[in-house]
Amino acid sequence: MRLTLLAISACIACDSGSANVAVVAPSGASPTAAASPEAATAPPASATPVSTPSASNEPRSDGHAGCRFQRPEIWSGGKVDWLGDCQNGFAQGSGVIVNVVEGAEAERFYGHLDNGSPSVGVLQTDSGFMAGRWKHGAVAESLPDDVAQRNVTLDAFRVAASAATAVSKSFAKKADTESSSFYATQARVLREQMD
Repeated sequence: MRLTLLAISACIACDSGSANVAVVAPSGASPTAAASPEAATAPPASATPVSTPSASNEPRSDGHAGCRFQRPEIWSGGKVDWLGDCQNGFAQGSGVIVNVVEGAEAERFYGHLDNGSPSVGVLQTDSGFMAGRWKHGAVAESLPDDVAQRNVTLDAFRVAASAATAVSKSFAKKADTESSSFYATQARVLREQMD
């Protein structure tokens, strides 16, 4: 199983003190597909416009008034987009949050948002993956049972692959073959983490 090839390390959330599971790609392996970053971050017509964080205490302050969402807490800067649906003023359902910081490779959260907050999925960075259930913008504390935690991690990758596939299909409907191909490749990379 490929997960056995991945190094699993614990990350400590800066402000919560809770342990987070990070699944890191093997050294020398890039977790991102070789595709144009510009095409991969181009949102479909229904996506949330680029925004910056608000100074309010509301964590779901990114996005526009009709589709607010919470960025993962490790993203302190950058411009974010939500590639997915909106409901009752918040991002909802399966999709991708893209964070673009000038001069760096875009990072992405693939997964499911409930009422604008990440609930389950995978954060992909240049150093690997953070997978699991999410709470308050961070991976929730690991379960004490290793088998149960492994199942949570596998479910997160399944949800993430499904989100990447949905975004790929959205771009395909708009005849953006480059972005569609990028997200289809990302879906395959995420599914491979479960093998």
